[in-house]
Amino acid sequence: MSGAAPERWLLRIRARPQAKLRLFCFPYAGAGASIFHRWPDVLNEEVEVLPVQPPGRETRYREPIHSRIEPLVEEAAAALAPALDRPFAFFGYSLGGLVAFETARELRRRGLAQPRLLLVAASPAPHAPKVHPPIAHLPEPEFLAQIRRIYAPPEEAWRVPELLALMLPILRADIDVYQHFAPRAEPPLDCPLHVFAGDGDRALTTAALEEWRVHTSAAFSARLFPGGHFFIQQQSAPLQRAVDRHLTELLERLPGDGRR
Repeated sequence: MSGAAPERWLLRIRARPQAKLRLFCFPYAGAGASIFHRWPDVLNEEVEVLPVQPPGRETRYREPIHSRIEPLVEEAAAALAPALDRPFAFFGYSLGGLVAFETARELRRRGLAQPRLLLVAASPAPHAPKVHPPIAHLPEPEFLAQIRRIYAPPEEAWRVPELLALMLPILRADIDVYQHFAPRAEPPLDCPLHVFAGDGDRALTTAALEEWRVHTSAAFSARLFPGGHFFIQQQSAPLQRAVDRHLTELLERLPGDGRR
């Protein structure tokens, strides 16, 4: 297991020591915690936003990158444990949705606190069939062509060779994580689960979105936004409002000051 200090896993954008609720945000494949750097500006002031920084990217770029989900979530669960001293929720985008889900289950296996809410965007259900065959091993031109065809990512960073060279190993490893993820049969989570997707996402069918329902014994909803797999780029404000609404509803249900 990695010896990385727990604080290296979290990007503390804006400390809110009096927050009643913490929101841990898991990034999509190839990305790091900084994609959530503006979320504290728009979410409820009683929520402390803590983006999760996996190894191998941004502030942790020198660390080995995981290509399987098991060690990733084991390390994440151990690192997040000290920050679970008050109610918390998980948000994950694309691969981050699967990592958030599996991290919640890893916390449960360890007998640790569970998220009060799980929010997932642009991610097929864990048990849904893979949307494409293995591609992480392909030569760079073919690999990038498949990523563009399936996920249609924003092209800005891809036009800068230096940025692409940094991102490519992370993206390959993350795609490998997705391709080899096979969830164990376990009871559903007992927190509400709400999922979001773009209505033009080539990597996600509406049926695969709805299949998330079996992974919670509590409330469930699915909502579509205009856009493709990266609808977070064009629909950031509506997505943030939807997330904020669910967080505010959770805050209203918390007793007292929200602390454990």
